[in-house]
Amino acid sequence: MEIKIDNNGNEYARFAAKLLSYADTTRKNSNGTEYRVATIEYVNIDGELTTSNAMLYQNNFKHGMEVGQVYLASAKPNDEGGVYLSISHLIHAERPTADSFGLNSIAEPIVIEATPTF
Repeated sequence: MEIKIDNNGNEYARFAAKLLSYADTTRKNSNGTEYRVATIEYVNIDGELTTSNAMLYQNNFKHGMEVGQVYLASAKPNDEGGVYLSISHLIHAERPTADSFGLNSIAEPIVIEATPTF
């Protein structure tokens, strides 16, 4: 789970969630954006496996989503003290490190001296 700050200074969490199911029909939120109710499974901050409903926006769903696949999800606080959960079409993957590409394997820095030719 990764805690981030959005462009407006609001905190949100990004995490991996398994898509368990989604509704066949769409709904519209207060902004008129279409979404489906989805059921997701994820590990919460206490390390407990948790099942919750989440919003699956139609713009994500149209990319094709598979039940059982692990996707990137987010949790944003709402005004009532709860959270809005949403799931993206992006498949969750761990970020690689520099070591994954051997980028930290140089023991001494390489200095390249060049004379400007302008």
